[in-house]
Amino acid sequence: MANFSRLQEIAAAGNSNILTDTMSVNIEREINADLQFVVGLNQLWDVLYIRVNEMRISSSEMNVFGGPLAVQCAEFLKQLS
Repeated sequence: MANFSRLQEIAAAGNSNILTDTMSVNIEREINADLQFVVGLNQLWDVLYIRVNEMRISSSEMNVFGGPLAVQCAEFLKQLS
């Protein structure tokens, strides 16, 4: 009967290792998903940054030409940035 209890201990240890490995794989998947999300946010930030800078350039070019519509557009673009 002593051998049987040792067998249960070994089985429990094996299950513990499998559980640990499974948890590690799940944690790694979650980390990878978070990293992909961060990469997507960085790409979005880059696109937004470029577009805002383009709008600033456009607004400054509109101010050169003057006129009430150009001034309103420039003010709106300044508020967006």
